[in-house]
Amino acid sequence: MHAAFARPSFAAAFIAACVLLGLFLAEVRSSRLQSKYGAQLAQNYLHLIDPLLVESAQTPASTAP
Repeated sequence: MHAAFARPSFAAAFIAACVLLGLFLAEVRSSRLQSKYGAQLAQNYLHLIDPLLVESAQTPASTAP
């Protein structure tokens, strides 16, 4: 293991791979948070426009005989 990291080309490639993996994971996390925020913003907008619309969408419709 020490011999592999002693080679500068392998060490540089390993560091670059770790940095790219970190950037990718940060982008995935940021995308998820942005998606959740967008959904929450849309729900808040609907509630602002018509509060009864949001409440009726959240409660199941009753099936009367």
